[in-house]
Amino acid sequence: MDHEGVNQLTRQMSLKKSFRLGIQASLAACSKEDFRKAFSSFSPREQEYIHHFFTQVASSIQESIEIDFEDICREKEVEKVLDTVELLVEEHRLDPLKSNSSEEVLKHLLEIKKLEVNRLMGMVEQGRAEETYQFSY
Repeated sequence: MDHEGVNQLTRQMSLKKSFRLGIQASLAACSKEDFRKAFSSFSPREQEYIHHFFTQVASSIQESIEIDFEDICREKEVEKVLDTVELLVEEHRLDPLKSNSSEEVLKHLLEIKKLEVNRLMGMVEQGRAEETYQFSY
């Protein structure tokens, strides 16, 4: 497998792993102790049964969400989009003409402002000259 293929596979695995970890954290946010507190009116045996049932449901939901996520990624061609984004980022990094640093942008802005000031000064001088010309008659 070439370098690009490895990068693509790594990105896919990283995306899926991040999503999976996010889902796990969301579904397992309630600790067993918190669960017992929430169901304190039940006997310890009932609490254990409810917690076991909750764990099975959460696991099933997680699996279903992961399958749906993969289907959506395939449908929306997320891999192609990620490849395109990575390509654009890489091109931007390699093309010095596209990478305007803050300093370059500031220099360009100053040049534009100087030209604008010169244009306005020219208009003021022209207005004064016309005013002087009108008063001389």
